Amino acid sequence: MTIDATGKRMDTMAKRTLIVGAMVLVTLTVAGMALAEYCLGEGFMLGFNGISTFNRADNVRAVIAATPLEQTLLETDAPYLTPVPYRGRPNASFYLPFIAEQVATTMQLEVEDLLRQVYRNSKKLFFENA
Repeated sequence: MTIDATGKRMDTMAKRTLIVGAMVLVTLTVAGMALAEYCLGEGFMLGFNGISTFNRADNVRAVIAATPLEQTLLETDAPYLTPVPYRGRPNASFYLPFIAEQVATTMQLEVEDLLRQVYRNSKKLFFENA
C-alpha cells in the first residue's frame, strides 16, 4: 500500500493492518513526521530510498533520524528515485550502498552496523513466518 498523505489514510492503514495481521512496510517518500510517528507507533517498518540522498530532503532525513534502527529498511523504488550521484538514471538495487551510506550517516551509525540490523529487519518482515 502506498501512503502519500495523513489523516484518513492513517485510519485506513490501521483497519487494513488489523485485517492482514502481519508486519507492515511503509515507504515514506516525502511524508511528514506525523505519519512517520503514527507508523512507528503501530510497529511498522519504514523503508528509505534514494530521496534520502537528495540535497533538499531534510524532511526525509529528519524522519530517518527519528526512526529506531529496529524499524528501518532500505529500498530502491526502482526504476525511480535513484540516489545521488546517479539521480536521473534508472534506479536499481546496485545503488543501495548510496542509500545505506546516507541513512547510516543520518542515524550516526557505521554502515556495517546499519546493514546488519537492516538484514535482520528484512528477514523478520519477509521471512519470519515463511
